[in-house]
Amino acid sequence: MKRIILYLISIISVLLNFLNTSYANDVSLLLLQDIETHRAIDIEFFSINNDKYLIVVNTDYGSTETNANLYKWNLHSFIKIDEIDGDHFCEFFTIGDESYIIIGCKKDNNQEGSQIYKWTGVKFEPIQFIETPIPGDYNIFTIEEKTYLAIIIDDPWPIFLWNGSNFIEKDNLKNHVAPNVESFSLDGETYLAVANMTDANSIIYKWEENSFKEFQNNIVNYAYDLEFFHFNEQTFLVVGHNTSMLTIYKWNGVIFENYKSVSTSPSRINDLETFRISNTLYLGVAKWRDDTTYRVNSYVYRWNGESFDNVLSIDTVGAYKIISFSIDNYTYLAVDSAYDDSKPGAQGYYSISKIYYFFDCSKAIGSITKPNNFIYGTPAKASEVNENFDILYNSINQMSCQMERLQAEVNLLKSIVCKDSAECNVFK
Repeated sequence: MKRIILYLISIISVLLNFLNTSYANDVSLLLLQDIETHRAIDIEFFSINNDKYLIVVNTDYGSTETNANLYKWNLHSFIKIDEIDGDHFCEFFTIGDESYIIIGCKKDNNQEGSQIYKWTGVKFEPIQFIETPIPGDYNIFTIEEKTYLAIIIDDPWPIFLWNGSNFIEKDNLKNHVAPNVESFSLDGETYLAVANMTDANSIIYKWEENSFKEFQNNIVNYAYDLEFFHFNEQTFLVVGHNTSMLTIYKWNGVIFENYKSVSTSPSRINDLETFRISNTLYLGVAKWRDDTTYRVNSYVYRWNGESFDNVLSIDTVGAYKIISFSIDNYTYLAVDSAYDDSKPGAQGYYSISKIYYFFDCSKAIGSITKPNNFIYGTPAKASEVNENFDILYNSINQMSCQMERLQAEVNLLKSIVCKDSAECNVFK
C-alpha cells in the first residue's frame, strides 16, 4: 500500500511540474538509464524477432577479460543478460533469417582478430575467428544477394564473402588509417566511403567488375566518421573531422561536390548518427575531447532543408559512439563514455554511459488562432480551408509530443517506485 501511495504522490508531482513547464519550444532529452561501463568504445542496438537488445563493448586494449555486455529490453529499461568475449568494435548483422555479431578481440594466446557469433535463439555462440590486427571498424553490405564483410585495419584491409557457413577472403583495399567506412547504394550502384584520419584525403570506392575501384579521392582529410543520407530526392554525404567541422557533400548526378560546412564546438568529432522522426532528419554528433578535457558536449543537429541547425547539447564525457533507435513509438539516444578525466588516473575508465528518451516538440502551441472565417452560403477557397486544418493539425502534433513526454516520465516513475512489486499492477 505504501508503494501505491508513493506512486500516486510521484504522479501528482510530475503532473504539476508538467503544467508549470513548457516543452513547446523544446528539443529535449529525458534520462532513461545509466549503464556502468569501462572504457566503452562501442554500443549497438538491434532486434531479433520481437525482442530488443543492446550490446556495449568495454575495453582494456589488450585484456583477455570478457568485456562486451549484452542487454535485453524488459518494457522499461535494458537488463544485462550475458557477456560476450570481445573488447573492441562490433557490428550486428543478419544473413537471411539468421542473426550474427562480429567483434574485435584478443585471445588468451595474444592472437588478435575478429570473432563472429551466431544467435542460437538463447545466446550468441562463436562460429568463426578471423585473424587480423585489431580492427577499427566493420562494414557489412550486400551486392546481388551476396553478403560481404569489410574489416578495417591499418594494413591493406580485407573484404570477405559469405559462402553459406563462414566468410572467405575475396579482395583487399589499399592502406587507409580508417576509423570508419560507410557503404551505400546510389542509382543502382554500390559505393564504399572510407574516412581517413591522416592528412591524406578520404576516398569513395565504387563496385565494378566484382571488386571496389577508386571512384572519388577529394573528400576531406582528418576524417573520423561519415554518414550518407537522402532528403527530398537529394543525396548527401556528411563528414565529421578533427577540425571540429562538419563538411557536407551533395551528389550532382556524377560525383559528390563540396556543398557546405557547419561549425561545431572546438573538440574532436568521433561519431555521427543520422536518424529520422517522421519527415524530420537529425544528426547526432559524439564529441571525444578538446585540448584540455574529455568533458565536452555532444550535439544533435536538425536538417532544415539546406543545412544542419544545432538544436540540442548533450552533457557527455569522452563520447566515443552515439546511436539512435526506436521502441514502441519512442525515439531514444544512447551515448557511451570512454574516459572521465574528473577521476584520477585509471579510475577515469570507469564511467557512465547513458540512454535517453529524445523529444522534439519544437513548434509552439500557445493559443490557436483561426486564420480564416467562413460565412454560411458563401464559397470557400480550398487554400484557406487547408490553412485552417494545417494550423489544427500542427497544434495537435505538438500537443501529442508533450503528452508522449509526460507518459515517458510516468513510465520512469512506475519502473522505479513499483520495481519488483505486484502492487502497482492496478496501474497497467
